[in-house]
Amino acid sequence: MAKIKRRRLRQKLGFKFNKSKKQSDRLLAFTKHRDVIFKSASDLCTLVGVDIVILITSLCGITYCFVHPNVESVQSQFLYQTLLPKSILEPYQKVHIEELNKEINEVRKCLKVEEKRAMILKEKKDARPKKVWEEPIPELSTVAIENVKRILGEMQVFAFNKINEQYLCEQDIHGIKESVPNRM
Repeated sequence: MAKIKRRRLRQKLGFKFNKSKKQSDRLLAFTKHRDVIFKSASDLCTLVGVDIVILITSLCGITYCFVHPNVESVQSQFLYQTLLPKSILEPYQKVHIEELNKEINEVRKCLKVEEKRAMILKEKKDARPKKVWEEPIPELSTVAIENVKRILGEMQVFAFNKINEQYLCEQDIHGIKESVPNRM
C-alpha cells in the first residue's frame, strides 16, 4: 500500500478527462478535478504568496469559485493594474528595512570618525618638516643629493646586516655555520 501512495506522489499533475457518456461519471470526474485544482491553487498561494481567483463552471451550470485573499484586492489588481502590498510579507519587510537603516547609520558614524581621523593625520603630516628625500629631485642641490645617496647606502648596509643575522640564526638552529655573502 505504501508503494501505491509513493507512485501517486510522483505522478505529474495532469488531468485525463473521462469522455464517458454517463452524466454521473462526468460529474464525479469534474468534482475530483475541481478539488485537485483548488488544492493546487491553495498550495501556490501559501508557498509563493500570490493573489488568485479561479472560477470553474460545471456541466450543470453551477459556478465554483476559489479566491485568495479576497475578491476586492484581486479585482482591483486586475481592473486597475495596481499591486497592493502583501499583508503577509509586510511586517518582515519593515523589520528588514529597519535593520538595514541601523546598519547604514552605523556605517555613517564610522565614516565620520574616519574622516576626522584622516583630517588630523593630514594636518600632522603637513605640520612636520619635510625630509631631504621627500623633496622633488630637481630642487635638490648637489650636496643634498650626495647626502641622500649616503643615507640610502647606510640603509642598504643595515638591511643586508639584518638579513645576514636572520640567516645565521636559522643556520645555528640547524647546526650549519655559514654566512651570506655580502652583496656590496
